[in-house]
Amino acid sequence: MHTRIANVRNDALHKATSALVVRTKPESERPTCIVLEDLNISGMLKNRKLSRAIVDVGMYEFKRQVLYKAAFAGIEVKLVSRWEPSSKTCHACGWVREDLTLADRVFVCMECGVVMDRDLNAAYNVAAFAENGGERRTVSYTGSDACGHRVRPETSGSGG
Repeated sequence: MHTRIANVRNDALHKATSALVVRTKPESERPTCIVLEDLNISGMLKNRKLSRAIVDVGMYEFKRQVLYKAAFAGIEVKLVSRWEPSSKTCHACGWVREDLTLADRVFVCMECGVVMDRDLNAAYNVAAFAENGGERRTVSYTGSDACGHRVRPETSGSGG
């Protein structure tokens, strides 16, 4: 029984990752870039409520397959840092909701009034992050200091 479940899971992962890379489509219809959020999966496994679901989905294997299939197809893969507040940042205006928890499944922006699923909001932010060349796209971040010199975006949890 366990072998069958493992085979079904592996088959589903291969089909999902192959659908992302779409090597069978004409080159004009293939993606040029795939963006993944570099999640702290080992840290997430420490949460008893999440660990079974994470193991069942096979996140490590999904990422591994996307990376090797994209490399084979010549598609760039960008990884968004786990420290980017993609779920907490409004995709429309850039406002950050610091008090958002895993239990909060709906993102509500207090600035512009956007209400949507937190994962969909995060997906918009991850896509925008890749489109902006790896820079955070928020209203408060300009990419330069007061003198006009280029600066890196601050990331929470960077240790100072």
